[in-house]
Amino acid sequence: VTGYAAARNFSTTPPEVIVIKPYYATRNVAMYNSSASGATKIDTIPFGAKIEQISQSGLSSSWFKVRYDGKTGYAASRHFSVDKPEVIVVTDYYTTQRVVLYDKSVSPKSKIAVIPTGTKVQQISESGLTSSMYKIKYGSLTGYATASYFADKPPVPEEQLEAEREVEVVVANNGTLNVRNKAVDGAVIGKLANGTVVKVKPIVGSDWGVISYLVNGSLVKGYISLTYTKPYTPPVAGSKEMVITETPYTYTLASMITTQRNVFSQSDAFRNEDAYVHKSFITKSTTGELFTTKLQYLKSTASSSATTLATLPNHAKLAYLGAQQVGTVTWYKVKYGSLTGYVLATATAPAGKVSATELFATRFQYLKSTASATSTNVTSVSTNTKLEYLGTQKVGSTTWYKVKYGVYTGYINAIYAVGSTNVLKDASMTSHSFGVINPGEEVAITGETDQYYTITYYRPSGYDIRVYDRSWRRATNEEITRHVSPSSFATTSREYFQFLDLSKGADLTATVLNKSLVGKGILAGRGQAFIDASRTHNVNEIYLLSHALLETGHGTSALATGILVSSVDGKAVTPKTVYNMYGIGAIDGNAHVKGAERAYKEGWFTPEAAIIGGAKFIGDEYINNLDLKQNTLYKMRFNPSNPGTNQYASDIAWATKQTTNIYNMYQQLESYTLYFDVPKFQ
Repeated sequence: VTGYAAARNFSTTPPEVIVIKPYYATRNVAMYNSSASGATKIDTIPFGAKIEQISQSGLSSSWFKVRYDGKTGYAASRHFSVDKPEVIVVTDYYTTQRVVLYDKSVSPKSKIAVIPTGTKVQQISESGLTSSMYKIKYGSLTGYATASYFADKPPVPEEQLEAEREVEVVVANNGTLNVRNKAVDGAVIGKLANGTVVKVKPIVGSDWGVISYLVNGSLVKGYISLTYTKPYTPPVAGSKEMVITETPYTYTLASMITTQRNVFSQSDAFRNEDAYVHKSFITKSTTGELFTTKLQYLKSTASSSATTLATLPNHAKLAYLGAQQVGTVTWYKVKYGSLTGYVLATATAPAGKVSATELFATRFQYLKSTASATSTNVTSVSTNTKLEYLGTQKVGSTTWYKVKYGVYTGYINAIYAVGSTNVLKDASMTSHSFGVINPGEEVAITGETDQYYTITYYRPSGYDIRVYDRSWRRATNEEITRHVSPSSFATTSREYFQFLDLSKGADLTATVLNKSLVGKGILAGRGQAFIDASRTHNVNEIYLLSHALLETGHGTSALATGILVSSVDGKAVTPKTVYNMYGIGAIDGNAHVKGAERAYKEGWFTPEAAIIGGAKFIGDEYINNLDLKQNTLYKMRFNPSNPGTNQYASDIAWATKQTTNIYNMYQQLESYTLYFDVPKFQ
């Protein structure tokens, strides 16, 4: 087609391709009809609005040609962003104390002002800012401050308080009293048990009072209703009183005994008695190997006065090299590692190995391709699954068993497996089993009776608690019945103190406690720490001291005297010496390692920190726990509210063992009131 058109609509060069790109306004922006000076404003683009930026040849970088709300115009490019801006919310707040305002929310930061208490400020939201910091506008300044120092209401004028006094909590039906963060309608920050004695400052013209209350390791102001308290009157000098309360349970004593029998309980009552294994399960060593049967010294010659080459622990394995008679004493020449020396024949026994091949898984787990927790899973193994033992492999401090399960062969951790070879109380297959020995384990054969060997064996660290140990053995039915039955203990007996309510203190002084700590290793002279622990965490101070003495071997154990920890849960940490006075986290089979790691996590880097911090754990988890209410030694050990769960110890006699020091210390006091809480079964 040939025709005619206006020349102004044509060019000798190709026209620019227009590219449209979306942007967002970062503030309210004026839009003009031109980018030249003297242009006319045609609209205002609001903050956050989406526009289309249209490229235009020759337009300067400081201007955008934009399309918004059906209009096309020009606006300053610096007021747009490809990212949609956060909607800024400004909230009024009030300072609850003097607050430092910083130039930044992260270190290093500089102080730019101090905001007085009660000042109204504006908190400005900011994307990515942590919840612990606020962005604050204070007058002409904008900066950052700690969020917890602000409230959404002006601070209430300081209450007028009366002089401090002691009151006792009195709540019906042995209930608890709420501790609030402010009077009347404040949030509940804690609870006080019935009978608790606390120091309070009553608020003038109110039936509320102010106390110091521990929350997350820090003392804060707490409020209690004085309606549920009475003035505390200390006992009259020389008075001694016993108050016994029975707590009923909805099941029978027989049911309780059965439950405890099914939960593995240990006893050390038979540590010096023989233990029997049928000869068919033991293969006696033919190479002259021996085991020590007690701690002793390796001597350079066959003489007790000879040089000591090494200290041999219980159950140390020795290679027999010969015998030497010196007078009436027989010495064995042995090799221990790279050392050769002499030991007393009476302190050794021939070695034997458990020849059985059965193992049972004690929990659901995975069969591993190699002796490593990070290796490939071959297959899963259910609880009580029968496995065929093939061998033992030690990797670091962990023992692995190579086993066969059906068509699969792999490895399981020794802590999750037990054998089927029973160690018996008497030379009879029907007698009580003290525990089991796993396949491949080596024992010391101390004698023989008919078809049975008598043995000793010390359960290694990292083995299941059901594995037999020379000192700790499975409790008998008679032991379980006696310790579970409240009627086994007379009200006048020392053991009756296992029913003492441990949430009530004895109001002792450090001087009195320190008399009981003379010669008690690292615990000596630390009576004040026990008193501080008692008052801070509402746990009887005499009990805390007794517990610590028992768990630390009277202040001499490794956990008590300090263990250097450089790794926790397999991860390297800054090396520090830790202390653990109550055996918290020191699980059976790996007590030192787990107890030390727990102490590191809790920050128990001084003996005092371990005494006070451990008391918090005992109080929170047992004595003052409002759900469990394990406020006596008996309840801590057997938990009658839910037997078989949350039981503090595996030693069947743990509760009664704790009572010796408690009983003796109370006998030294001139006055006291003993509150006993005794279970009553159907």
